[in-house]
Amino acid sequence: MKIKDLKRMERHQAYQEKVLPIGEDMVEAMQAKLIEKEVSVILSYHEKEREFERAVSREDVLRVLEDGYVIEVQGIQKDRKGNLLSIDVLLMSYVKITKGYRPLHVAVNLKQNEITVKTVYDPRSREWQWEDNYEKRVFYIEE
Repeated sequence: MKIKDLKRMERHQAYQEKVLPIGEDMVEAMQAKLIEKEVSVILSYHEKEREFERAVSREDVLRVLEDGYVIEVQGIQKDRKGNLLSIDVLLMSYVKITKGYRPLHVAVNLKQNEITVKTVYDPRSREWQWEDNYEKRVFYIEE
């Protein structure tokens, strides 16, 4: 039986409250650079495989990069002086499909002038891992 791991959820939420503003600022700056074509987009080998496997178009991935919002910061890399080198974030957006909209999560690494797309997936494939709106992670433990 799976039950919610409340302690882990609380630690995760506290961390997100602390770092989410950093991720949001980086994504906002990245989206502005995308519009001006001042940033390069790199698609990892893993992302390319998942794009095909999960029936996600390249245009949908780019749309999430342009219009998505940060739902989770997954890691921050700083130099020895504490300067931000890069940040790993999970973006979410809804993309139009034939009949309605599809939620998509796109995991990216953001650097000064570079976006590396690590993976893409439809969070409905992991419904047990997300709250109803697919914006907050839920942690479970086996009992």
